[in-house]
Amino acid sequence: MSQRVLITGASGHVGRRLVEVLAEDRGSLQAIIATDIRAAEQECAGAVYRQLDICDSALGECIAEFEIDTVVHL
Repeated sequence: MSQRVLITGASGHVGRRLVEVLAEDRGSLQAIIATDIRAAEQECAGAVYRQLDICDSALGECIAEFEIDTVVHL
């Protein structure tokens, strides 16, 4: 089964590294969606970036748009 993963806090140190590791070895991952309230300084190939606040309804819209089934909240 393919997973669609959304990562919050993807512009922070741990989040940025997690996105890199997941993108390098996608395995069964169908999509990696990286989100943060701050714009990404550098985007990692293989991930889709969205600048949004997790307190905003845009998060729910993003989850629905990409049919996310796993959330990593950092």
